[in-house]
Amino acid sequence: MKNESVEYWTNEWEIKKSKNLEEGIKFFTENARLYQRCVASLNKIEQDKSEFENILKKYEKDALSKPDCSNTFYNLGNVLYILAEIKKDESLFWKAFEKYAKAANLDLNNNLIFEHWANALASLAQLKESGSLSKEFSKNVEQGELLFEKTFEEYGEIKKLKSKHAKIFFNWGDVLASLARVKQDKDKFKKAIEKYEKAADLDPGYYLAFNNWGSALADLARVEQDESKFNEAFEKYQRAEDLDESDAVIFYNFGRALTDLARIKLSKLKRLEELNKSNESLFKETLEKCEESFEKAFEKCKKAVELKEDYTVALNTLGNAHASFAQLKKSESLFEKAFKEYETAVQTAPEQKKKSKNDEKYAYVYNNWGNALVELAELNKENNEKEALERYNEAFEKYEKAVTLKQDYTVAFNNWGAALAKFAKIKREKNLEGPFKKFYEKSDELKKLKKSILEILVLFKVDIINVKEVLGKKFYVVFDPLLKCEETIDGKFFQETTKNLAKEDLENLDEYKKAYISSILIISKLYINFEKEKLIAHYTKKAISQEILIEKEHSKFQLSVVNYGNDPTEGETLLNYLFGKKCPEREGLNIEYGAFAGCFTFDYDSLNQFRLYGKEEEKEGTGLSLVFNESFFSKEAKMPLEQIQVYRGEFDETYLGTTLSPIQKSEKHALFRCIYIDPIAQRVETVGHKESYVFFREKEAVTKDEVEQYRIYIAEITDFVDEKMRKLKERVRDLNSVIVGRLLINLRYLTKHVAFKEEQECRIIKIHHLKDEEVIIRGKRVYVEYEPKIHEHLEEIYFGPEATEIEWFQDVLVKQNQNREKEIFCKKSKNPLASKTSGSG
Repeated sequence: MKNESVEYWTNEWEIKKSKNLEEGIKFFTENARLYQRCVASLNKIEQDKSEFENILKKYEKDALSKPDCSNTFYNLGNVLYILAEIKKDESLFWKAFEKYAKAANLDLNNNLIFEHWANALASLAQLKESGSLSKEFSKNVEQGELLFEKTFEEYGEIKKLKSKHAKIFFNWGDVLASLARVKQDKDKFKKAIEKYEKAADLDPGYYLAFNNWGSALADLARVEQDESKFNEAFEKYQRAEDLDESDAVIFYNFGRALTDLARIKLSKLKRLEELNKSNESLFKETLEKCEESFEKAFEKCKKAVELKEDYTVALNTLGNAHASFAQLKKSESLFEKAFKEYETAVQTAPEQKKKSKNDEKYAYVYNNWGNALVELAELNKENNEKEALERYNEAFEKYEKAVTLKQDYTVAFNNWGAALAKFAKIKREKNLEGPFKKFYEKSDELKKLKKSILEILVLFKVDIINVKEVLGKKFYVVFDPLLKCEETIDGKFFQETTKNLAKEDLENLDEYKKAYISSILIISKLYINFEKEKLIAHYTKKAISQEILIEKEHSKFQLSVVNYGNDPTEGETLLNYLFGKKCPEREGLNIEYGAFAGCFTFDYDSLNQFRLYGKEEEKEGTGLSLVFNESFFSKEAKMPLEQIQVYRGEFDETYLGTTLSPIQKSEKHALFRCIYIDPIAQRVETVGHKESYVFFREKEAVTKDEVEQYRIYIAEITDFVDEKMRKLKERVRDLNSVIVGRLLINLRYLTKHVAFKEEQECRIIKIHHLKDEEVIIRGKRVYVEYEPKIHEHLEEIYFGPEATEIEWFQDVLVKQNQNREKEIFCKKSKNPLASKTSGSG
């Protein structure tokens, strides 16, 4: 192979077509760090597929003729891996694992086998997390990891006997860290940290071991939101820096971790300001530490850029740090500094300089630039509305650029939509078609966004602007592709629900679609974004609270099947409203899907709730009210049907390559208000909300105007829902009531009888296929688990008037949560509850 061909394989940013793929495979087999980059670029070359398949046939023949040659199976594994990447074929990944295992068994001294095997596992795990794999094959992923770990442990033991080389443990740590980042697996991060520590013990001058050790600690800190882990990471980065001051990546990793820690502290400061409860010394201490972290982040990122002028990700992180610091200082000049850094980042991006078609990697810079412009617009909107609107328009341009570079960039679409909503609040004119339609031009192929109809509607903030006014007659048409596509959440559900429509009813298929979309429009209005409400309570038995908070550390909150509750009309109220006497029987509605709910209320010290719920031995007032802050719930407006796990990440470059690594995985669900319908008056009476007296209990400084504004806000939601429910009733009048009942399952379990309006309920609703693995049946209980650890999101606990052992409960909570920054306080309800043993007057 000529030198220019070799340069093709070493060029990490732009890979051109090669006529000798086999030689190329051999080359990057010897250059493991370039492997992932080569594969990523080859994914985009569809015509290479047949050439790789020809190479595969050759290696398969070699394997038959040389069954004892490790390199043959190693190369065979590599080709299978590349084909699996190109085709996204589950079975090819598994075949690659088998070949790597065979190669390792024949030669346990070849480090590269394990590096490439780990890359293949990480790639497959990402497919699994994105929902691209069948559940059956997901089990094979776990088996693949077990096979890898078993073989690697054998390899490690043999290598330890031959040599105490630190690189063995360093590689082992990289493998574990790679898998941990994909799955956000805390245990794997901890195991990786152990391997890096061992590598550093064997070779105290091994600066890469300290750098990657710091990165694993920082990633674990991001997952756990643990400040102490960040501080441990800083120690490792400092050690790496002391050993080698010439590696820009060390300074970038250091600066990025400092920025993330500073942002956590910034969030705490905002929280302290919102609660209006902070003591002055705590606020001052947090502020000083926040500023200190930002200043150190600037220093490290600047050093990274000095060492590597075109270091795009470092410039981006520097921009992020200045933008966040600008929020803290409310400084326009700091925002301007961030904008200059974003501009430099896109100008120096290697893809930009080489004018490559594969330039979507720096779309994230434009997204962050847009976010910073929105923050500045929000800062200016009170004093300079004209400038604020100009900043919003600049932000829209940045988001548009981001999604032009990367068409399925859902995070940028989300931020763009949210910015449009804020823009509409300032502008206040009805005719906002221009900016909104431009947004829709870019997001026209909604299937690519992998978003539900609910998410898209919430992007438009229907309380600010009527979506139908923006889209006109296209309102229903724009969502039609989502209902026709089996790959979308809405499409899969709609098609399965309507598959048994009678032939004569098929002509009404469009009406069923419109009914479904109308129901989602109503749900979008019920979505709680926590701008108006901050604390939400769940009433339960003391014994259950004791189990999940004290006795079983990892016990999870449970979402139970809805129709086993205290309301016998659950699931029927909506259908009675829509169909009256034609309402379908309950038996006709129990099909493949079930509704699971977590029930909450806005009143955390309610006598009515203490009398109804959490009763021990049927004695009223003996339960507990667990008061959660907003962090317990998702701020993503996911459909009740399928509230999917979400990754939030930013583009990151580590020493071993460039990856889009997830920072924090969300397993939380959105919260929705319940609707209260009066079936006699045939109207929506109200929706779940916070009573006026709760405002005054929460903070002393609340004004009557604030309470009145909230009352108007709830009245507007109620009027909107009432109007849309009436139109929905007209729309479904001549449709099959059983099919409609199944189709509206998302809305049915958010609709309650007006007799229960005192409960002021809001719910997490999760619609599950009853065959799903997540559905648990224990005795008469049918439920699914809710992932977030309860104690991390508890604000306080109220004991009912008759509940006992409050002092013991408080002492144990203090002991078990001693590392928590804010204590969980137990309080006794002040509500009067007459004892049943009292005599009558």
